Amino acid sequence: MKDGMYVNIGGDMILNAKDVVAALNAKQANRPPINAQLLDMMESNPRTYIITRTRIYASQVSTRTLQRRMRST
Repeated sequence: MKDGMYVNIGGDMILNAKDVVAALNAKQANRPPINAQLLDMMESNPRTYIITRTRIYASQVSTRTLQRRMRST
């Protein structure tokens, strides 16, 4: 991934691709107690959680689509 490339994570949210640490499928994510508390604070029914260096985002865009977008950056 090149520096300065961006990825649209849905809606009007665009992130610097180099800041993305992980994109997790929300339905398949394990929910240990500490993660469950954090994820419960996020918007309801997201398809994907995007973890960056400073924040966690919830997105309605699928994990597969985000992966394709990040590969093309």
